[in-house]
Amino acid sequence: MNTGIDTNSTSKKIIVNFDHLGIEEIVRLEKYSNNKIQTFDGQTNSDIMGICYLDKGSQIYEVGDAKYALEGEDIFIIFPNELYSTLGKPKDKSVLYLFQIKIAGNGRFLGFNDEEASFFETALLNIPSRLFKGSLKSKEILDELLGLAIQPYSGFLKIKIRNLTVQFLLDVLDCAANV
Repeated sequence: MNTGIDTNSTSKKIIVNFDHLGIEEIVRLEKYSNNKIQTFDGQTNSDIMGICYLDKGSQIYEVGDAKYALEGEDIFIIFPNELYSTLGKPKDKSVLYLFQIKIAGNGRFLGFNDEEASFFETALLNIPSRLFKGSLKSKEILDELLGLAIQPYSGFLKIKIRNLTVQFLLDVLDCAANV
């Protein structure tokens, strides 16, 4: 069965790779349900935007010289090519989602035509604040994406995942606009 569940997944860490769907912009979705959140120290991802949704708990991120304290239901944006870290300091029992999307600026983005793709990518890259309150809708969409990841590949599954990704990104943009 061809699914997106990564072989490194555990009961506390679910990793979904979307490369088997042939949608190059949707890179991966990770969910960490730990007594302590996974730490990320000194990472950068070329052309990849990271969208963190902290469902419960607290976490500190560092980008450049700035530190950001996340609390439950916060969304935190890691822009492409940024060096980021959690300072090796997960605070407490938390649930964290990390959604990674490729923003290549090549006129192809999630099946949109050139003009729409450019507009969508520009909106994501110009989110004015990297830390803001998320919505329950964001969490529900991420959970739905995780549920779809265990299903065998089909063209219909690919359409569902692409559309849920668009819904999630639009919800992130709506939440960011309400800061």
